[in-house]
Amino acid sequence: MFGAANQLMASLALLLITLWLMSKGKPYQWTFWPFVFMFVTTMAALLYKAYESFFINLPKAAAQANPGQYTTAQIIIGIVSLVLFVAAGFLAWDGVQAIRRYRAELPKPAKA
Repeated sequence: MFGAANQLMASLALLLITLWLMSKGKPYQWTFWPFVFMFVTTMAALLYKAYESFFINLPKAAAQANPGQYTTAQIIIGIVSLVLFVAAGFLAWDGVQAIRRYRAELPKPAKA
């Protein structure tokens, strides 16, 4: 979970740099596409981790002789995965809205 949170922070940093470059009118594609890649792969990993915790590892832990300790850990991992996924979704939504605002403010090319 620490790795996923770290990757989300890195993708957020790329998003902020992209928005700053857009606000300055500079080329932003070199930070935008790495942001998209990092964000999508991290979100997919979080969903898989939540699925793995709730539907694969939790039933295995519950079947063991001493399930209490392992089931609690699996539930916490799954919940943290889902919370990170939802929080990252809100950040992505705000980022998309900011990108739309900047694109709307860009000057239109003059027609000949």
